[in-house]
Amino acid sequence: MLHLHGSVVNGVTGKPIPRALVMSGDQRIATMTDGDGHFAVDITLRTNQNNSSGAMFAGVFGGGLSLIARKPGFSQMIQPAVIPSDPAAASSNLALKLMPACSIAGQVTAHGEPASEVNVSLLQRRVEDGQPVWRQRNVQRTNSRGDFHFSELEPGEYMVLTLEWRGDQPQPPQAQQRKAITTQYPPDFAGDTSSVDAATKLHLRYGDAPQVELHLRPATYYPVTIPVAGNASAINVRVSSDGAASFNGFTLGYNNRDHAIEGSLPEGDYTLHLAQYGDPPGFAELPIHVAGGPLEGATVALVPGSTIPVQVEKQFTHSDHPAAQGIVADGNTGGPPLPAQLFLRALDANGQSVNSKRGADGELILDGVPPGQYTVQATAFVGYLASLTSGGVDLRQHPLVVSPGSRPEPIDMVLRDDTGTVTGTLNPGSDTHPLPPYTIIVLIPDGSGAMTTGVAGPDGKFTLANVAPGSYRIFGVPAEAVQQMMAATDVTSSDAWKGRGASVTVTPGGTSQVDAPLLDPAEVQQE
Repeated sequence: MLHLHGSVVNGVTGKPIPRALVMSGDQRIATMTDGDGHFAVDITLRTNQNNSSGAMFAGVFGGGLSLIARKPGFSQMIQPAVIPSDPAAASSNLALKLMPACSIAGQVTAHGEPASEVNVSLLQRRVEDGQPVWRQRNVQRTNSRGDFHFSELEPGEYMVLTLEWRGDQPQPPQAQQRKAITTQYPPDFAGDTSSVDAATKLHLRYGDAPQVELHLRPATYYPVTIPVAGNASAINVRVSSDGAASFNGFTLGYNNRDHAIEGSLPEGDYTLHLAQYGDPPGFAELPIHVAGGPLEGATVALVPGSTIPVQVEKQFTHSDHPAAQGIVADGNTGGPPLPAQLFLRALDANGQSVNSKRGADGELILDGVPPGQYTVQATAFVGYLASLTSGGVDLRQHPLVVSPGSRPEPIDMVLRDDTGTVTGTLNPGSDTHPLPPYTIIVLIPDGSGAMTTGVAGPDGKFTLANVAPGSYRIFGVPAEAVQQMMAATDVTSSDAWKGRGASVTVTPGGTSQVDAPLLDPAEVQQE
């Protein structure tokens, strides 16, 4: 009989958590904590004449039993507690830590009174391919008291805004909607502003629960009608303002019967981003100015997306590489090997993406790229990416800008194969074994964005091959926490991780040995 016992505590306050569910990773064991946060469970170990109880414990649980705790209002437990297979060691008191989730609540008012049935949008700052972007996380509708509440949030940076609201204004008759001048309530960001840049940013740590007030003010809306050439059945319409491509809450639609962009906007300067994702695709960007009356613009024509050639220079020192010899065929076309792959991700709220492919001449291209700004992620199939530029712009540091109907400069890639290897051991700061899966993140302190990841084994040993020469910070975090940490923190910034982890220098063709510390993601995100 093995007696497992311990407590579940709040990772911020240290106070016990009553009525928390404690369960094993395989869900074969489950119990609840009592009013003081304590739990206890007895496990009957099967034995036979060939196995001791400890050996059977290891056989049943794969070398160790993992325990996790859960409770509404707390973030999912990232790092499980691993119980060693030695029954004596497993009988010690266990402490499971849960981090309190974040929340954002508030009220929307108009003319000083609660505004009900208002759509409130929550934006979250994420880091994608080393670039910070704002993405819509959730949308809620206010209740009869004008209240809204976003719960179960992880630490990070957020913004709150209302979407357009008609209030109690009656909908104009169908025949008059295209010409009707109405009074509506434009989007309002926290901080009583209409732009992302000026909006109040909410920097949440574990357990934070800020209150937000949003104040709606009426504005005169004027009809907007823009004819579109052709017979597109569907066109995506995005409205940006203040020269920013970020989400602003304004909307227009496409009337596929009359082939026109329709809707209404208050006075101001806007840019319409039109995209037809059919066959063939087409795109357009149209600046408009709304002032004092209905706007009926000239017909706009959609144009195909841009084609961007990719020029690859292979500075290989080893002639026995398959890619250097050209003996590995492309599995899709049977042609010569593709040396790399590129992926574009738009920085705007839609997050449009484009993958590279083989062109008609067999070379690598990016085809049908819509107008916009993109982060560029490149994967080298042999060696590593030494540089990535277009028109002299370093695409690992700056976005790729594609203008409507333009012929962008080629993307120049330089690949090298003088990589090194990093080997070492992950040090969890305790004697707990075996370790659950951890992902090792290698980070260049100069913030160039080059990053290598690998997985440590249960014994903490790891090997990272094909690492580009340079100086790095290296550390480990639980595998489950990697995406969350990367989404909330710019891991390619040296300032964000200054002093964290161990230093290691990789030389061309060399092998470096290093002991990497295990970071607690709760502590990193709480700072």
